[in-house]
Amino acid sequence: MNVAGYRQRLSDEVHLEGLLTRYCYAVDLKDWGAYRATFTDDGHVDYSAAGLFTGGIDDAVEYLEQQQASLSVGMHYLTNVEATISGDSAHVVAMWFNAVRLPGASDMTFFHGRWYDEVVRTAVGWRIRELRLEVV
Repeated sequence: MNVAGYRQRLSDEVHLEGLLTRYCYAVDLKDWGAYRATFTDDGHVDYSAAGLFTGGIDDAVEYLEQQQASLSVGMHYLTNVEATISGDSAHVVAMWFNAVRLPGASDMTFFHGRWYDEVVRTAVGWRIRELRLEVV
């Protein structure tokens, strides 16, 4: 890989990790416009491993607005991001940890797992086309 290719790869990796970080902030802050902006127009999510929603991004926003409303605290942590980049598409695997306060609970509950994302470069930057959640 030449210097320009190496710089592009580093830039892409930083931007992909930033995309996933924005996704985390959007969910934790319940900012559904920002959440929606991390996806392509035809984005798809699969949260079935957590017993939650699977479907298109617009329906996911509607579902999450209702589902997340009862959570008083949510804090996602993102780590071990690995991207396989091929031109304007990338397969990204990232580990996540989420601390939440469930309705009626005084203590925090913890969830963790991996995200498997198919991501594409668009005119406005990298966006998630498909997100699949794994809970471990």
